[in-house]
Amino acid sequence: MVTELECGSCHAANPAVAMFCMRCGGSLTQPPEPSRLRLVTVAFCDIAGSTRLADRLDPQVWHGILAGYFAEVSAALSAAGGRLEKFIGDAVVGVFGADSAGEEDAVSAVEGAFAALARLARQGGAGAPDGTGGGGGAGGRYDGRAAGDAGLPQGGRARHPAGDPGRYGVRLSVRFGLASGRAVTTDRDSSFAIGAVMNRAARLQAAAPPDGVLLDVRTWLLVRDRVACQAVPPVAAKGFDRPLRAWRAAPGRAPGDRGGTFVNQSWLLAGLGEEVAAALRRPEVTVLTVRGELGSGKSRVLDRLADRLAADGTAARVLRVACGPGDREHEALRLERLRRELAGARGPRRGGSPASPHPPVASIPTIPSVGELAWGVRRGLAETSRTQGPVVVLVDDFPYASPAFRLLLEPARGGTGPVVFVLAGRDAGWPEPPGFAAARDFRVPPLGEADARALLDALGGDLALHSADGPAGHTDHTDRTGRADHTDHTDHTDHLVRRGRGNPLFLEQLAALAGEGIVDEVAPSAEAALGARIEPLSAPARHVLACVGAAGQALAPGDLDAVCDLPEQEFHAALEELEAAGLLGNRVAAEVAYAQMVLGDRAAVHVALAERLRRAVGEEPEVLDLAVLHAVKGQRYWREFDPGSERDASATRLAVRTLAAAARQALARSEVGRAVDLCERAGELAAQGGGAEGALGLEVAAPHAYALAAVGRTAEALARVAEVSELPGNASARLHLLVTGAVLAGREDPRLRELARQQGGDPTAVARLETWDGLRAARAGDYPRAEALLESAYRRMRRFGAGLGTAEIYGNLSLFLLYGDTPVPAALARCLALRAEVADAPLLHAVVSCSAAVLHQLAGEPAAARAMLGAAREVFEEMGHERGRAGALEFAAHAAELAGDAAEAASLARRAAEVYEAVGERRTAAHCALRAYVLRPLGPPPPAPGGPESWETRVLTAQVAALTAADPGRAAARLDAAFGEISRLRGSGVRLLPLLGCLRVARRLGDTGRAARAREAVAEARRLRERPGR
Repeated sequence: MVTELECGSCHAANPAVAMFCMRCGGSLTQPPEPSRLRLVTVAFCDIAGSTRLADRLDPQVWHGILAGYFAEVSAALSAAGGRLEKFIGDAVVGVFGADSAGEEDAVSAVEGAFAALARLARQGGAGAPDGTGGGGGAGGRYDGRAAGDAGLPQGGRARHPAGDPGRYGVRLSVRFGLASGRAVTTDRDSSFAIGAVMNRAARLQAAAPPDGVLLDVRTWLLVRDRVACQAVPPVAAKGFDRPLRAWRAAPGRAPGDRGGTFVNQSWLLAGLGEEVAAALRRPEVTVLTVRGELGSGKSRVLDRLADRLAADGTAARVLRVACGPGDREHEALRLERLRRELAGARGPRRGGSPASPHPPVASIPTIPSVGELAWGVRRGLAETSRTQGPVVVLVDDFPYASPAFRLLLEPARGGTGPVVFVLAGRDAGWPEPPGFAAARDFRVPPLGEADARALLDALGGDLALHSADGPAGHTDHTDRTGRADHTDHTDHTDHLVRRGRGNPLFLEQLAALAGEGIVDEVAPSAEAALGARIEPLSAPARHVLACVGAAGQALAPGDLDAVCDLPEQEFHAALEELEAAGLLGNRVAAEVAYAQMVLGDRAAVHVALAERLRRAVGEEPEVLDLAVLHAVKGQRYWREFDPGSERDASATRLAVRTLAAAARQALARSEVGRAVDLCERAGELAAQGGGAEGALGLEVAAPHAYALAAVGRTAEALARVAEVSELPGNASARLHLLVTGAVLAGREDPRLRELARQQGGDPTAVARLETWDGLRAARAGDYPRAEALLESAYRRMRRFGAGLGTAEIYGNLSLFLLYGDTPVPAALARCLALRAEVADAPLLHAVVSCSAAVLHQLAGEPAAARAMLGAAREVFEEMGHERGRAGALEFAAHAAELAGDAAEAASLARRAAEVYEAVGERRTAAHCALRAYVLRPLGPPPPAPGGPESWETRVLTAQVAALTAADPGRAAARLDAAFGEISRLRGSGVRLLPLLGCLRVARRLGDTGRAARAREAVAEARRLRERPGR
């Protein structure tokens, strides 16, 4: 039997002995080890004339000198943030950005090189960074013990105090070469960075003057605004087709603005700057817009505006946002990152403030909804602008902004300081109607011919438009057939200006192509030009570029190799090929390559992306939306490419599970409508893949039934429970379903308790069961037991993580703390701790605040109670949560009643009843109306609620009946019935308000005996809440 190998690139079958695919030429070897791809800056340092010194000195002396040199250079590079790559002979190699990429990596590398030269100069063994002899200066002295310890192994008879070359008449001269570019980095201690950038740094080092620092073009572009640089003749480097353009760095700041690359928009920048400056003086939200076609220079305008704001010394905090085509699919990710950046300016987000009397608490991993995130960012902008100074938000590609992000343009209630939004985007795609009023709209026109030539002249130095090896004023091109094409530079510039058609982006890309010797293949648009450049690439290079295009914003640099699934050597070669072609990091090029990707590769890449993103959800929950996007795409493509296969089935299972996970997350955010939609999509896929009848169907049904109940579709939820609860497998999901059914039906399925015993290892399911038992205890009037059960459910959740029912635990535990026997001070402290834990979820935070506010009232802190209830009601109102607003009104009525203001309490209770009625909560609305009547009888008595009776219904209807009774005897009997019902309640907190109602009724009836009885009961309930140790 002949075994065939399937090509990982085109999926063609190949003979078992083949090493490369017979169709596309791709490798058939094993996949590579995981590694990371990052933009790094490499600092390569070596000793000039080391061979002569080694021949001249005793080996022990030379060894000690090298040890001191290694120690000083390594310490300087490490202190600047570099990671030591290796020692090669007498060379030291440091990589900046190897562990985590940063905007300052290139600047840090230059500073590290200068620091190394300064340290060696202070030691007396090398020149200062300017190339002169050693020059002292501030800083610590070199400790000779380090070199001495390196001079002989332990146990030697003598240690040579080597390390200071000056004492031996030696002056070390070192040279640095710095290069920036993409490199693959790994966790290895040595050779952890692989890429052409390593070779460039080494070649530049060899050409550097003694005690000098040479930079390649990328490093120069990154540091030229911060470091003084001077161009030097191109470096003929072994292994490179063209001489390397280089700059020598010197200590000190760059001399002023480099200019030259910003043309035709000076008037625009000036006008925009004036409008921003005026808006920064107004305590309001101001919106300015900048519009233009693709590549017209809008981003450059924002860059210069940010630079100007920084240079002017304004106190404004500037935030940058770059929207993208996928923002509507994962809007929570964009908002969360902006919220974190904004929170960094305002200090800690949780755990209390220094003035808070409550200690910091550990945070529970609550997940705010998209609406809550938008509300939080809007409030954060207002707070920061009021307390710390103006805020400017520069938004690029605004037409891609999600609906939730656009809410940020609306001012927060309560006022704001100066907040200025500058929105840039293409002419097409702006929302209609916009939803905001722009104070001024700026347009970016095409470049005129003179400006286009000025831009090309500036780009000629930046992008190597002029050939380094050709005569001045000429470009020496070689086409892909090897033929030389000598083109006059003036004619070539005319050609670029004509083809660029006044578009700065196209001009830059055309100039970059020209710098690489490509003239005849230039296209009139970026898409065409990049497509022409992608076509000649090898299959692995096209595959890597296409994987980047498939990922969009979802891919971290270190994940690229795993998603591409290529052998290591092939992957690295592809990266170097793309880097040499100037295509790494080019989004448009990546999208073009993705469009050319074969269907099977698309499917595999999207599945790999979904799996990588799902593993990242623990650290960044917002990426789950992206995981859904890629999982669904992967399933669709496998279904189209290879229907009925195991790959199709596996992708379907991944998509269903990812959708179900997203539904659970949506429920944690209180986005119940979205959860229903996600579950229905998951159910459709499960049915297509034949998994709806087993464990996969149960996994979808558990959040589906919960979500249906949450949106009021109780009958459908119960039907869903009945439909799937008999399915085999996934006992944990079945237990969740049975708990949901019990809560909805008010009775348990006979299998529930046995299944709970079997599933004791599923803490989230057990926590839900304990929550259900707590609710049953509360319905029976046993609030201490309810509180204990919810505390147990809370502890499980804290230990094992949030799941279905997390919001129920927080909301009900805070309520039972109010109604139970825990002393008020302890109950208040506990409730405030719960409130702090959910500070990142505004709705849940407001729910817990309602119970905490009434506890503040019981503790004799009415001002704190009013403030907390007002803040909670504001949250519900701003977020349009009517059920929450009704609850806040109801709790405000409780606080007013405890304060003795019956009229205010009655008014609040009636308003709560109206809101509850409007949202369909008729039973709760009836309770509020009855309570309002007891507080202040006006008009006819309200009707009793329908449905099964509860203790609360019985108490309130008895009190109302006593007030409306025709004779004193019947009134007394109904009041006694209310007393009897209250006496059966367990929980001094829950008895307090009903007893106050009985006291109020007895007084209205003129029944002094029963009034005295009620006063004594109220006093006893208060004493019980104040007694410690209960």
